[in-house]
Amino acid sequence: MQRILIALSAAAAVCLMAAATASASSIVYIKQGNIWLSSPDGSIQRQVTLDGGYSSPSQADDGNIVALQNGQFVHLDRHGNPLNPPVDGLSGTSGGTTSFGPQDPRVSPDDTHIAYDVGVLSSYFDYTCNCYLQTTEYETLYTAVNQFLDPAVNGVVRDYSTPSWIDNQTALLTATGIGIDQFAIHLLGGGDTDPTHFMQWFSDTGTPRAAKAQLTRAQDKLVTLAGNANENLGIYSLSASPLATPTRECVINEPGNGTTYDDPTWSPDGTALAYAKPDGIYVTPVGDISSGDCSSIAPSLLIPGGSQPFWGPADVSPTDGTAVAAGTVAPATTPGTSPSGKPGSIGTASHRLGPTGGRRCTVVHRHGHRRVRCVKRHVNKTHRKMGR
Repeated sequence: MQRILIALSAAAAVCLMAAATASASSIVYIKQGNIWLSSPDGSIQRQVTLDGGYSSPSQADDGNIVALQNGQFVHLDRHGNPLNPPVDGLSGTSGGTTSFGPQDPRVSPDDTHIAYDVGVLSSYFDYTCNCYLQTTEYETLYTAVNQFLDPAVNGVVRDYSTPSWIDNQTALLTATGIGIDQFAIHLLGGGDTDPTHFMQWFSDTGTPRAAKAQLTRAQDKLVTLAGNANENLGIYSLSASPLATPTRECVINEPGNGTTYDDPTWSPDGTALAYAKPDGIYVTPVGDISSGDCSSIAPSLLIPGGSQPFWGPADVSPTDGTAVAAGTVAPATTPGTSPSGKPGSIGTASHRLGPTGGRRCTVVHRHGHRRVRCVKRHVNKTHRKMGR
């Protein structure tokens, strides 16, 4: 396995973007709280919404968009028209636990389902500090694009979050705890205790933390956020065997300057990658990396001020969106408030971790720092690999 660090510089901005424009497609993204669409080369940029408060957009193959607004899923066409009333995710308080979210929604390619995650907040008394500690277990759930579905219909996966779709019935998940594989695969129709529907896939021991992983449609490359502060983008190759164990080939980072990354997303043909940095959305070609050759990677800033990109196969047209000229920004709105406490956010949160040899472990994130506290306990929950 090779690991090649790519230190970005201003010179990278002059790279050729032929790979990114190789096929008709579009990037949906957020700018000043509203949903926008862009062509892969940035020549067409259309504002889709005007009322603000949107986050986490994604698009189906037909171009319809799902995003969060006011804590609900909205399902929109390319002009920002709602296709159905907003849909709730799981939330609320029951039996001493509180679910917060929903978060990280992703619409399925066939525009029928939404994968998302929630945090389940609970508290317990810790005798080592003579105090109560709060813990959060992240869970991946599913609903329909046009109505709320009981999570049991498609199955609940505990200790995994930030889902992305492999196909219309299968999702790729990343772990929020330890003692379990970093990456898992879930087939809709059963939960994490059903070995015919849930499989822990693999872990990369050289990556301390992973999130928001996505496979190319050809399943020959994988990208993930990596590092405790999302300071790396890890890019992996896969062999021809379906869902073989990936090999980390390339890492995009900028050591020493505190740069962080978010929302990596593949072009539909798998030849280019978009992602967000604090100053906007970047796009880079990604060629054949199976031999560890990362020379094709040359990022450039595509959309200054943009965030939360998602690349889909539907083209963008000058008739899409509202009657706002490309490049014009509507008056600033206050985006909807998302729950604090997700890893990497500013503030304090604690997360209940997976099975750890009879101990209950809590990892506490505070202002970018991470601490783990373990308390002896009886472990009743296990995760099984598919087929065992």
